[in-house]
Amino acid sequence: MKKIVGLLTCIPLVLSSNTANSHEFADVMSDVLPSVAYIQVDNYLLQNSVDPLTKESTQIKIPSRPIVGSGFVIDKNNIVTNYHVISFAVSRNTDIYVSFQGNNQKYKARILGYDKISDVALLELEDEFPSVKIDSGANLRMGDPVFTISHFYGIGWSGTHGTISSIDRRDTRYPYINNIQVQLLQGSGSSGGPVFNENGDVVGMNRSIVAMVPRSPLSLERSSMLSMVGYPIRGDTVQRAIDNIREDMIVVRVDLGVSLIDFGPDSLFHLNYKSGTDEFAYGTMVMEVDKNNTLTTLKQSDIIISVEGRKFTDPAELLIWLDKQNYKVGDTVNVQVYRDTEVINIAVELQIAGL
Repeated sequence: MKKIVGLLTCIPLVLSSNTANSHEFADVMSDVLPSVAYIQVDNYLLQNSVDPLTKESTQIKIPSRPIVGSGFVIDKNNIVTNYHVISFAVSRNTDIYVSFQGNNQKYKARILGYDKISDVALLELEDEFPSVKIDSGANLRMGDPVFTISHFYGIGWSGTHGTISSIDRRDTRYPYINNIQVQLLQGSGSSGGPVFNENGDVVGMNRSIVAMVPRSPLSLERSSMLSMVGYPIRGDTVQRAIDNIREDMIVVRVDLGVSLIDFGPDSLFHLNYKSGTDEFAYGTMVMEVDKNNTLTTLKQSDIIISVEGRKFTDPAELLIWLDKQNYKVGDTVNVQVYRDTEVINIAVELQIAGL
């Protein structure tokens, strides 16, 4: 534990000594700070209790430490955060409270809706607060300076700054979710926090980090996480999710219910695959069927050549196209696949993405 504390105290010193525009960032941070929210979700554990007389078993709710995260205000009284921050409130119908720096009040929030796949949720407050705007991302560049404000590790408001390492890191399972890669200090409690550009506009929302620090040098347990490399959801994806939430409340996306991998002419799978035919050159291979997708007509190792007569050269192109259509869960699409040395056409029922 001591090594982690030492690391936490050293990193901000490195950041401050290597960043040229500290004073400018401090001014912009001060401007946007009133729009950054601290989010607490009431939490509890269920414990079985047995009556010694009747032997009847009941479940008792044991209050537990709140689930915490961050968010930011748009349109005066709407709060944007990650779905995973408020998912317990969705499943257990618990209360959500929002507070702001320099304000001792806690404001109860209600859920307007969410997009589970994009990991975006929209909350509403009765009171109004200063707002920030979401940048379209059209002018993002590698190397651009950014900063984030969040309730880092639940220890209080923290602001750190860094740089954009990549403007386009797509989610491998759902490639229509665009992320940016940043060198930016984040940790538990940062989820849902805004990532700002130097003008104070939101270019991303904290979502995930990649590095973990073990609790002790001799332990394999990795419950304490610290990272300077993160993958915030890009601003345009956040805005698209918000628009969808305002239209449908709960955004339901369709999916083939399988994990796909590239099967183009240059892929290793294609080069090593003994198909016995040259009827196709491109496609996407089914690597795995989702465990909850028990009724699918697709099988592992199927090579998808086309969907509704449209050929696809890679999984991202296929899934992005599918997401843009007006299909509903339960609709069927005609899929041409190569299976067991034959090209066949099958009807595939669309599933709920992320089920």
